Amino acid sequence: MGWRQRFSAILLVLAACTPAASDVRSDPVTVAAPFEEVFTAALRFVTDDPGLPSYNPGGVNGYRRGPSTPWLVLTSDREAGLIVAEARSRAAGFVGSDAPPDVHQVNILVQALGGGASAGEGPRTQVSVRGTPFTRVFVNRLKLALGERFGG
Repeated sequence: MGWRQRFSAILLVLAACTPAASDVRSDPVTVAAPFEEVFTAALRFVTDDPGLPSYNPGGVNGYRRGPSTPWLVLTSDREAGLIVAEARSRAAGFVGSDAPPDVHQVNILVQALGGGASAGEGPRTQVSVRGTPFTRVFVNRLKLALGERFGG
């Protein structure tokens, strides 16, 4: 990996950690599995997920939004444990149909917590997710899927 890729990875990690006023943060989920398996499962979940359901944002932009596009993975950095993906929701119906799409983004950080034979336990991995406000449905599905697959 060249210096440009490392610099870009560092910037992405820093950007993922920078809070925004409208961010949704979930409590981290810890699973009993090695980092590689959890990262691969999280990445596969994102690429297979259909996106967000229809919703009405309310307020000034109160026109209904249709289901989003499937998630597009923008970053998949196994070394940094970072997955960044986005999906877009367009206005549904005639009113508001010329409005720009809502852009939804999730940042998934996968971190190995250790464990193993020397610690007397199996490997454990923590997954933290941050996203834009309407991503709660996705975040809950991801946490449920990881918990079902690997246990806590």
